[in-house]
Amino acid sequence: MVGDLGAAGARGALVTSGSQAIAMLVRVAGLILLARLVEPAAFGAVAIATSVALLVSNVVGMGLTMAASQHSGLSQPAKSSLLLLNLALGVVGSAFILIIARPASDLYGIPPLLPVLLAMAVVPLATGLQTQFRVEMIVRLRFSPLAISEVLAQVVALAAAIILALADMPYAALAAQPITYSLALLMMLVVQAKWRPGKPGLWTTEVRDVLRVGVNIFGMNAARNLSRTALIPMLGLFASPAALGSFDRAQQLSVVPVTLFVDQLQRVAIPILAKLRTQASRALRLLQESQLAITYVAGAMFACLFGVGGSLFVVLLGEEWAFAGQIFAALAVGAFFRALSQSTQWMFVGGGLSRQGLIFTSIGQPIIVVLTLVAAPVSIVFGAWVNSVAWFIYWIACVIVVARAMSWSAAALLAAPFRALALFVVPIGVASHIVTHQITGSPLLQLTFGTLGGILAGTLALLLPTTRRDVAQIRALVRVGLRRRDDGEEKAA
Repeated sequence: MVGDLGAAGARGALVTSGSQAIAMLVRVAGLILLARLVEPAAFGAVAIATSVALLVSNVVGMGLTMAASQHSGLSQPAKSSLLLLNLALGVVGSAFILIIARPASDLYGIPPLLPVLLAMAVVPLATGLQTQFRVEMIVRLRFSPLAISEVLAQVVALAAAIILALADMPYAALAAQPITYSLALLMMLVVQAKWRPGKPGLWTTEVRDVLRVGVNIFGMNAARNLSRTALIPMLGLFASPAALGSFDRAQQLSVVPVTLFVDQLQRVAIPILAKLRTQASRALRLLQESQLAITYVAGAMFACLFGVGGSLFVVLLGEEWAFAGQIFAALAVGAFFRALSQSTQWMFVGGGLSRQGLIFTSIGQPIIVVLTLVAAPVSIVFGAWVNSVAWFIYWIACVIVVARAMSWSAAALLAAPFRALALFVVPIGVASHIVTHQITGSPLLQLTFGTLGGILAGTLALLLPTTRRDVAQIRALVRVGLRRRDDGEEKAA
């Protein structure tokens, strides 16, 4: 039995990682294809409705999926009670969107926003219904069907959006994507979970335990997601739909590398940090090495994206998205510091500092939103730059909070990333930016030579003895992480 669990866990990790990569590719492909078919103004209007639906759905979820998946022995009445609670939250969330739909449409002065918001009301309801079926699949280690369902739902949603866009229904196309995804995933989970609700039980201890954990998880997730989901509706109060659509596309593409890279690395780092809670010096070293790895890998990626951002958007999305490319170049800088801050926050989870993490994110994330909103009326591009500076400050503050909580030196955590920034990341960004803007001709030539300029600068930087030592340290970290993960799987088996 234990061997089966180990094998299932290994297969689940492999399938989940693979499906995440595929889902991300589908998402990027969707962003590119729909941008070719729909004008930026339509994206701006639908982005408001989508952000509202996501905000409400986050409240509906309440962290109950992660909380309930930690209780593998929940009784059938308790599961049915949680399903009813999720359903009730979904109904409340959907009703909220229906109530605010017309006032919101009048407030923004965008007539198509009304029908889009009314249609989006189905998303929170579907989210509430999904929760317990998703939990059942996680608890039963049915990772493969879950991963396949999520990818297939994205493909179906993208197909529906493309069909409607080709039929010259731009607003319906963009609204159909999240709606179709939610409904398709719900149907797949109901079929794949092979669980049916029964008679709900009383407000038992096990239900209260799940809710208590779920509320704590919800608090951290809500604060973390605030900077993305709440920003778009607020920017829509003074930005034109076209400018808002450009900002939304740029923001979505800028966070893709963060999701792909940092989320994968944390699967290795957090379990190790949890084991090192009583060994502060070793935990400090691991966090230093993790920050160093992210600075080099994510830093090189985002530095190039900063340099070629404008030409990249024109090549991928078309000439009408050139303004979004300027926004993307600015947001790429902030996305890099977002990655660094997110990796620093691993210590909040792995180090048993969840209370400090909740307080810090609840204060820091809204400040980023406020600073961006204060600067955006000057221009959307200026607002994007202020957003990036705010993420830089947020990262520094996060390091200080973690260092104080663990009785570490903040300077010890900041030294290596700053060194890597100066010797490796900044040269790549500067070279890529200069080459891109010195090339006259097609955006494709600018993109090609700008990328090559960044690669050349990075290659030259890696010839320095200091950077070579850093790279050797990163390789050692990866080897240790893979070895410990394999050891954990062998022990489980």
